[in-house]
Amino acid sequence: MNGKVKWYDATRGYGFINHDEGGEIFFHRTSVHEHKPLGPGEPVTFEVQPSDKGPRAEKVKRVNQLAQQLDRGK
Repeated sequence: MNGKVKWYDATRGYGFINHDEGGEIFFHRTSVHEHKPLGPGEPVTFEVQPSDKGPRAEKVKRVNQLAQQLDRGK
C-alpha cells in the first residue's frame, strides 16, 4: 500500500501513516526499513498486518529509497 507519514515521534518510537485508501494506520519504529526517522508528509509504501491492537503497518519504506533501488537494478 501507499501513503504519507501523518506524524512520527522518535522518542516514543511510533507514528501514523495516512494511507491512499483513506484512513490512518499505526506503525512502530521496528517496522521502518531504515534507521533515519520519517518526517510528516513523507511518501512511503508498507504492508498491513493484523496485531492484537488492530492493523499496523509493517515493512515501511520511503518511496525515494525504492526508486533508488530500482535505478540500481537497471
